[in-house]
Amino acid sequence: MHNLDASLVRSCLDEAYERLKGEYVKSSVLGVVREYAYRSILDLECWVLFCAVVDFQVPVVNRLLPMLRGLLGDVEGRGLKFIDLIFDDSLARDVFANFRWCGGVGFSHRLLKVDYVLSLFKGLRDFIGDYKSIGSYVKQLYGDALRRGLSEPLEPCIKGLARALRGYVSKYLEDPEKLGLLIPDPDKGSALKRLCLFFRWMARPYPDLGVWDFVDKRHLFVSLDEGVIRVLERAFGVKVGKASWDSVRNVSFFLRRVNADDPAKYDYVLSRPLIMGYCKSDLKASKCVLCPLSTICSSAQLLSVEGLKRKPLRSRREAEIFDRFIACYSSMLNLNEYETEFPIGDYQVDAVLHGKDCTWYVVEVEEELTDVAIGQVVKYKTLFYRYKKQLPKPLIICRRADQELIKALELDPGISVYIV
Repeated sequence: MHNLDASLVRSCLDEAYERLKGEYVKSSVLGVVREYAYRSILDLECWVLFCAVVDFQVPVVNRLLPMLRGLLGDVEGRGLKFIDLIFDDSLARDVFANFRWCGGVGFSHRLLKVDYVLSLFKGLRDFIGDYKSIGSYVKQLYGDALRRGLSEPLEPCIKGLARALRGYVSKYLEDPEKLGLLIPDPDKGSALKRLCLFFRWMARPYPDLGVWDFVDKRHLFVSLDEGVIRVLERAFGVKVGKASWDSVRNVSFFLRRVNADDPAKYDYVLSRPLIMGYCKSDLKASKCVLCPLSTICSSAQLLSVEGLKRKPLRSRREAEIFDRFIACYSSMLNLNEYETEFPIGDYQVDAVLHGKDCTWYVVEVEEELTDVAIGQVVKYKTLFYRYKKQLPKPLIICRRADQELIKALELDPGISVYIV
């Protein structure tokens, strides 16, 4: 980790998590996972595992979500439940070939054919015949690991489930080379991203499902891929390397330093910069000012202090805008103190506000909402955080602003815009 205090890093991650968790439900496969009205826990486990297995190498919002919703609509429209497909091969083949969705007809995945999915279902059916449910199998492995005093009791559960499923599914795959597309091999150092995701969905509370209450979320592992590794290495200055199980362990240990009780909590916050295209492979092409992690990212390409306008609120127009804001919103924000030309290091912020609830705000005052104003207030937030060891809320006060841009700023970077 770079030289920022772990507690301050956590405060920034927690703030982004709270702001973005609703968006996560809307823009990830977890959203359609949560929409299913399941018949039993076993039914839910099968649906969640299937969704986790197919959640790779396909655009999520534009393709995977509508396809999965189309599948659910067809299953429920026939008066069925997902588990019915597990136990009826011909029914499953008919559904997967003929259900309709806004992007086409039937199951379509970049790497997975219907026959691969049906092999998974057959293997699951045999697995259920031997162990009754996925949860009961995991609970047994987890209990054994706890009794043995293992420091990572969930590791044998994730790897054990992977080995078991591979054993059952392999009997039905015509091409054994395709098995890794469904369930990667834990004995070859795979990061097992989709199984880590499956365990998180089942064990963590909202926005995850929280169904497996026998799993302590402290033991969960992050779901790691190359994109998240890029974000981690840039933001925290840690060397992760390629996605592997060793990397999963190391990153999970790192995040436990930030939040020992819930290290997998930040999976979505860490993947968000990639999903939104903010964190590019070419750092110079990245859109750091819009990234929810810009405040704590040691690589963030923000405006340099020297590049900012060193302009106090001496212009009459800006002073009028700020005074109107104070008159209109000081009571609503419960302010008890404010100062213009606030010094941070060798620089001055347009204004800093303080609320009676101990909330700090950094303020940029402009006639119009522009990219420069956005860049400046993000820089203010970062400077305040690094110099004052407090995480402030960034505000832009202006007279004119595009409404769509306001919505975008409120979501990812958490910038509030007030038009006065």
